[in-house]
Formats: sequence, C-alpha cells, structure tokens
Amino acid sequence: TPVDELAIDSADLAPLTHEMLRMRNVAVRVTARGFSMAPWILDGDVLTICPADASEMRVGDVVFFERPAGTVVAHRILRKLKRDGVTCFAVCGDARAAPCEVVAPGQVLGKVTAARRGDRVLAISNPAPRLLAIFRAYPRHLVRKLFH
Repeated sequence: TPVDELAIDSADLAPLTHEMLRMRNVAVRVTARGFSMAPWILDGDVLTICPADASEMRVGDVVFFERPAGTVVAHRILRKLKRDGVTCFAVCGDARAAPCEVVAPGQVLGKVTAARRGDRVLAISNPAPRLLAIFRAYPRHLVRKLFH
C-alpha cells in the first residue's frame, strides 16, 4: 500500500531537504515545530518550501536554511548585509524570542512559499509580514524618514 506521510527524524531532515531542494529541484513540505514564527507560522503548520537560490531572496521572505549544527530553520529575512564581500542575511523569527542570526548563501536551502493550517493555505508572500519585517529591521527614526 502507498505511504501518504513519511515521518523523518529532525537529524535527517537537513540532508534530505538539501537533496530534494538543491539536487533534484523539487519542492518539499515539512511540519513546522515551535513558535518562533508566530503569529504567521504556528507549530503544526505544514510549510511548502520551494527551491530558491540565495540571490533570489528579498527582505521579508521566509528562508529555509541549515544551521551549522545541522538543524533546519525557517525564519524571515530582516535585511541583507555584506560579510567579507558576500551578501548574507540577517534573519529572525517573527516572534523575536531570540536574537537575529546571520545566514550565509551556502546555508540557504529554499524559500517558504505557503503554510497550510488545517483547511486554510496561507500565502507567506503576503505584503503584511514583509512590511512588518522592514519596520522591525530598522530603527524608528530611519523608518520615519522613509515614509515622511
């Protein structure tokens, strides 16, 4: 009988998603764990992750990346920055429970394009969270200058 769902240990998720997204150019679905991306992504939401090159990422996108320890995370890009001449990303969960971290292009596995919560599919590219990311990434006085 065919298998509808395959449970994968978190330790095996990074290499498998790397293989599917980068090598085979296939979108994957994973179940979100934790609340670092609340309220936009909640624990148990099923994320659709599409292959994407780091050069395609924009501020406000939710990037799926591999941490040096081998775990995979989906966090929002707050800004781009240069490190040793390479464009990297300052990322953070929307709940801002932890400090931002810097993600190098080689850590990027893909881009989160949708989240399924029950019967609803949420478009992650919605402008509201993208705009919120811009406001949160910069000090208030700079945002005021942009809009006044």
